[in-house]
Amino acid sequence: FVCTICEKGFTAKTSLARHLRIHTGEKPFTCPVCAYASKKKDNLMRHVKAIHLIN
Repeated sequence: FVCTICEKGFTAKTSLARHLRIHTGEKPFTCPVCAYASKKKDNLMRHVKAIHLIN
């Protein structure tokens, strides 16, 4: 799977989809407490635990 914008290659379609967020600026993972949004779910989870002290 190859990115049509930068030609970077990926072995999985899901990896390409995640990569495309770099180009689109999409941040689909939003904090339920504040206005924080992230491109990656793990970054959102880290934010929620560190900032809001929610497990």
